[in-house]
Amino acid sequence: MWRSKAGALLLLVLTAGEARGEICAPPFFDDGSRLYGTAGTQVLWLEPLLRQHEVCWRRAAREDEKRIFVFGNSSVLGFPHPNDKSAIGLVNRAFAESDIPAHLFNLAMPWTYGPKDALIIRSAQAFRPDVIVYSVTLDDSYHQAPAGFAPVDAFFLANSGAVDRFAGERPPGIQEPFGRYRAYWADDWPLEPAWRKFRQLGSLVRIGVGQVGRRVRRAWFPDLPYETAPLEPASTGYDCAEVQRRFDLFWRGGRDWSLLPYLAQLRRDTGVEILVVNWPVAHDPVGDCYNARYSARDLEDYSLWLQREVASRGFQYLDLHDALPATEFIDTIHPALEGQRRVALRLEAALLDILAKPGAR
Repeated sequence: MWRSKAGALLLLVLTAGEARGEICAPPFFDDGSRLYGTAGTQVLWLEPLLRQHEVCWRRAAREDEKRIFVFGNSSVLGFPHPNDKSAIGLVNRAFAESDIPAHLFNLAMPWTYGPKDALIIRSAQAFRPDVIVYSVTLDDSYHQAPAGFAPVDAFFLANSGAVDRFAGERPPGIQEPFGRYRAYWADDWPLEPAWRKFRQLGSLVRIGVGQVGRRVRRAWFPDLPYETAPLEPASTGYDCAEVQRRFDLFWRGGRDWSLLPYLAQLRRDTGVEILVVNWPVAHDPVGDCYNARYSARDLEDYSLWLQREVASRGFQYLDLHDALPATEFIDTIHPALEGQRRVALRLEAALLDILAKPGAR
């Protein structure tokens, strides 16, 4: 089995470039329902990640089925829960049970960083979305490029060719960080991008072998817990002054890198519907801070700004930033199972409104 997966992935290397949806790979992460395994992965190259995903190979249950692509950070991914217990998986189950002709594709990926989401959105366009759900938190406004955080910088390095192409397209609202990343590796050895892809391919083949073992283990021992990477520890108190200092250093000015102008361009070019979701975050107040990530005032200002910007572009908007009590979070940003269920109900209702619109794509 693993040799067939390796062969399929070798084919991907030979045909890599701009994504073409007719060539798909065997699924790896949550049976292809996710781009990224919740236990973590060294594979960050979007070309094979998208091709192993159901966004490439899934056959619609009906001819009129709408393809809904959901983007965001690890909270949107549903970490640390399996996909069928995430908000996205729960909406899919509700749609299937009610015979709603729509399917959500979970294209979220860890790390709160807007340019990362922009690159995934851009790369996923080859797979023909009808609706884009851009789920965002204030954390995604991190305003450094390169990010200076090893996994994020590795993600951009693994996709350097796509970054170069995107930077050349000068995407509105998000051009600056891509230009900075392109300059970051400008002096690389010319064959370095190909070598990086080769190493990513080897890692993916090893993951494929591991997936076979995990499936056998789940079949033999179905009661074993779902495998995930460790969570950050729950808050036990924090220094609000230090939170504000870090926010001013790394997040202040983050609105300058907004994906909304780029999403507006996508809608003009393709007719795709856009739903922007202000995703839930935990309220864990200390002094003037909303939680261990930012102040209450910064979150309020951001939420008001986001609502205005979305309205000015005519996008649909769903504000969930304060929709869950702190008891329904595992940590600052990751909802527990009950929180996932509550988010699913609100997300389902918002999507049904979009699908009911006359002329919905």
